[in-house]
Amino acid sequence: MNERLVSFTQKIIQPVLDNISKREKIWLKFIDHSGKYIATTHSRSQCSFCRYIRSSYSGNKRCRGSARQVVFACQGNNQPSFFECHAGLTLTSVPVTVAGLYLGALAFGEITEKPKPYVLQRTSNLGLDVQTLQILYEEMPLFNRRQISMLAEYLYSISNCFIEIGVALTETEQFETKKNSFFFLNKYLSDEKIINDELINTPVSNGEISSPKMQKLVHDAEKFIINNYKHPITLTNVADFIHINPTYFSYLFRQVKGYTFKHYLTQLRIEKAKQLLLNSSLTVSEISQLIGYDDSNYFSRVFKKVTGFPPSLYRKQPKKVQI
Repeated sequence: MNERLVSFTQKIIQPVLDNISKREKIWLKFIDHSGKYIATTHSRSQCSFCRYIRSSYSGNKRCRGSARQVVFACQGNNQPSFFECHAGLTLTSVPVTVAGLYLGALAFGEITEKPKPYVLQRTSNLGLDVQTLQILYEEMPLFNRRQISMLAEYLYSISNCFIEIGVALTETEQFETKKNSFFFLNKYLSDEKIINDELINTPVSNGEISSPKMQKLVHDAEKFIINNYKHPITLTNVADFIHINPTYFSYLFRQVKGYTFKHYLTQLRIEKAKQLLLNSSLTVSEISQLIGYDDSNYFSRVFKKVTGFPPSLYRKQPKKVQI
């Protein structure tokens, strides 16, 4: 599964990397979780300064070590990471996580923010010609932190797209009887609407691939919902609370619970509304406010859809009819 996702991501990401690299004049790469370069840009190569450093055994070894550190620094982060490589250059990376699997990082650089003497001092023990290093250093692009941060956010937005792709890919693999009809990998989302419609209409077995970690995240989400259902909370609010992407949280919740976040929140609110209708003299409008609905008319429509009765009529029903 991991290798398949990496291969799929590589094929999807290559033209994206090339387009960004050409426009922004930077070298981009997709590094897997072990530090191996899976994809690099065709439109722009690594800068001459870095290639010269990698021409030495020690320099190449240290560069590989920096690549591994970049990937490890990204793991578990939900934001871009900024890292100084062994040569004193700035590397920026964003995590690529697909269907809960950390595949590696999108990284760009190497970019100089530090003064030349600092960088040359960091590379002085590699046995390379100092004059050549100075000349190649002068050719490197110079970016300020604002430019770097903007590029990082841009890449991070792109990496989040792979979460959505991964969710669809994982779900198709759960249903062997439908998998071949999707032609997901072969068509590369050319028929995305049909695929999405199929996935939406395909039931998910409760806990089919859930792990203790997934269940813990959903449990924490449930506690947050129970404590905050009185407020107009959204799926994004809950995802932010447990520090995962909203798209992945939506998939995760449905996978573990067997129903959607919206269904869970609605059922919780309606059950609370039933209790208030039966055990208080509060008006329908007051109850709707207490359970997180600003619009009492909308609350009444939802309540009727769930119970079969408008709130005011439900309150008058005999107990044996009340459900």
